[in-house]
Amino acid sequence: MRNVLRISGACLSAALLAGCLDDSARIERQRRLAEEQRARQDMEESLHRLEATCQGLERALDESRDETSLDRQRLARLEQEVRDLPSRLAVKREAPKAAEPKHAKTVEVKSDAADLARIQTALKRAGFDPGTADGKMGAKTLKALESFQKSNGLKPDGVVGAQTLAKLKPFLAEPEAAEPTPAE
Repeated sequence: MRNVLRISGACLSAALLAGCLDDSARIERQRRLAEEQRARQDMEESLHRLEATCQGLERALDESRDETSLDRQRLARLEQEVRDLPSRLAVKREAPKAAEPKHAKTVEVKSDAADLARIQTALKRAGFDPGTADGKMGAKTLKALESFQKSNGLKPDGVVGAQTLAKLKPFLAEPEAAEPTPAE
């Protein structure tokens, strides 16, 4: 009977040991599954972060494209304004200024090229170089006119108004030819 108990005890020990081993293997398997699941979750989170980053970069790229498009549109508008500038300046030079008093009369330079040529000649006599007296309001004439106005205490607006004309008047008259002196 002792032998039977010994064998039964040995079987019991083996069975318990086998059960422990089974439990140990099962626990190890569960631990590995849990680690794999955590690793999978970490990878999914990383993937979501990468997707969000990609979406953000795509939005930034789209905004950059929109800004580039807007910059091109602004550049085209500015280029058109630069092309239109000479005609706008011509209109500005010809139009009376709203800031002048109502009683001030503006000499409209556009009305007669001969009048403008006389003004150019007067500016030259006054010491301000308007270029050739050709009756055209070019950049040199405008610069000379504004310099004349500034040096005479007037608003340098490039418009030949009543005040500017009054200051130019002494230079508008033709210089009198010197009379020959009688020879003695």
